[in-house]
Amino acid sequence: MKRQLPKFSSEKEFIDWIDTHDTSEYMDSWEEVTEEIKVQRTSRKKQSVGLDLNPRDLDAIKQVAKTRGIPYKTLIQNWLIEKLGQEAPDSLPKR
Repeated sequence: MKRQLPKFSSEKEFIDWIDTHDTSEYMDSWEEVTEEIKVQRTSRKKQSVGLDLNPRDLDAIKQVAKTRGIPYKTLIQNWLIEKLGQEAPDSLPKR
């Protein structure tokens, strides 16, 4: 049986829901989108960091990222920014 996404009253509500739910259960009900979307990247200075992770932890991170349809490094960045926002909200630039 196809599970339908709930109705959302705002884009923020939808984004918050997506961030906290496993959407793989809903994929059968999604329609394929064939529109092209042009994305313009903004240049932000970035600095690389090396992290030593347990291989099982990295595999789990990669699985979550795959479920969300994003690169695992992006997921790690998102999680770090999210945690930084909780621990030191004044340290983040306003978006």
